[in-house]
Amino acid sequence: KTPSATGVLFDQPHVVGHVEASGRMKKQGGDFFADTMPACDIYLLMEVIHHWDDQRALQILNRIRASAALGARVLLIEALIPETSGPNWPLTLDLWMLTISGKQRTLEEYAALLAGAGFRFTKVVNTGAGVSIVEGTV
Repeated sequence: KTPSATGVLFDQPHVVGHVEASGRMKKQGGDFFADTMPACDIYLLMEVIHHWDDQRALQILNRIRASAALGARVLLIEALIPETSGPNWPLTLDLWMLTISGKQRTLEEYAALLAGAGFRFTKVVNTGAGVSIVEGTV
């Protein structure tokens, strides 16, 4: 639908070194804690933020915000901890993530992280595949 759309794969140099670039996709090696992020209209992070505690997750989002122009969006694809109690996969995953300094979060916690980095929470989309897309805009 959008043949003019282009993208940038930003990941660690050893990762992007194994990826073949195309006419529509550039690749940029770097560290999201230290390097400048590329300027983009949309930033897509799938199951990235849950690997980090709140402080480090906020650092990542702040780095993105520093490169994001007015109107840019960030899309966080993550499994959300539901508001209801009872057994569910995100709660089980949260126990495992806590052992590696990560954390599963509720929608409200993701919205607070976005706000802390200067994004405005705009919507959440349940994909029906066990993850949701949490959107924030500048």
